[in-house]
Amino acid sequence: MQLAVSRVNSLRAFSWIKSGWRLFTQQPAPFMAIAGILMAIQLLASLVPLASYVAVFLLPFLTIGLYQVASKVEQGEQVSVNDLFHYLSRIREYRVLFRISLVSILLSIPASMAGSNMAEAMIGGLPPALDQLVIFVLFMGLNFMATAFSIPAAWVNPNSSVKVLIYQSFQAGWQNVVPMTIYGIVIMAIWMVSMPVILIGWLIALSLSNLSFYHAFLDIYQPVNNAESNSQAQSTGEQSSDAEIPAVADAQETNTETTENRRTERELTDEETLKNAAADRKLSSSDEVERVSTDDTQSERAQSEKTATEDSEVQVKDETSSQETDVKDIKSSDELDKK
Repeated sequence: MQLAVSRVNSLRAFSWIKSGWRLFTQQPAPFMAIAGILMAIQLLASLVPLASYVAVFLLPFLTIGLYQVASKVEQGEQVSVNDLFHYLSRIREYRVLFRISLVSILLSIPASMAGSNMAEAMIGGLPPALDQLVIFVLFMGLNFMATAFSIPAAWVNPNSSVKVLIYQSFQAGWQNVVPMTIYGIVIMAIWMVSMPVILIGWLIALSLSNLSFYHAFLDIYQPVNNAESNSQAQSTGEQSSDAEIPAVADAQETNTETTENRRTERELTDEETLKNAAADRKLSSSDEVERVSTDDTQSERAQSEKTATEDSEVQVKDETSSQETDVKDIKSSDELDKK
């Protein structure tokens, strides 16, 4: 399913957070448990350098697993923590996420170097250099714009190339820079408010961040076949967020399954038709054999009757010839007596 990026109203940022909170309250326990797992992986990656590279390739699959959980909750289904790891068994199908991770690593190298230099300067009691700060902010922003929307877009359409996914992600961030900025400020405020609560507050804040961004993606990315309605919504400055992209994908899977079922039924019907035709041919062959056998029997019977008739005629002729001979003998005897 092809997707197109649309421009949304600046105040839609508040709708994303509101929708994310409503989704979180439907099943808070699984979402908090999932947030705990993601937070533990990020903490491990920050402590162990080698684990950070593993986390870069692992987190995209867990992120789309979280989006799948959110989609199921919206459809009223019960979810569990195990659903987070659903796409780890489909790595081959979603291998484009590895390419997105490589792009993220390349963009994070300059930001990491600049961040290390700033940290050393601050430890030494010096203010961070301006050029280092610019490099850090610039490459962190580029990394976010390149990968933030490309991961959920790959979730919906894993057959897209990494170039298309990253280009659309940049396009989504650039065209919606105002609502995304407002959204980022509100999320940062939520994190600051949750700080005193420590663990529970962080889990709620992380869950709300992920779920609200999920709704931002559904709002900004639209199916291509709805491009005309999207352009009309852009002219009024409003955009509908009711287009559930995962629901469209599920509908396509349902249609595919229906088509396959119909194809299977048709094949079974054709097979039954062939079997019936074969049975009819077999029956016809049996009838033909029986008819031929009957004709042969009748022919033999007629031949026997004909032979019997001929034998009777020969016997009658023989008897007639014998009688004539006897008559001639009698006449000859009478003539001899007269003489």
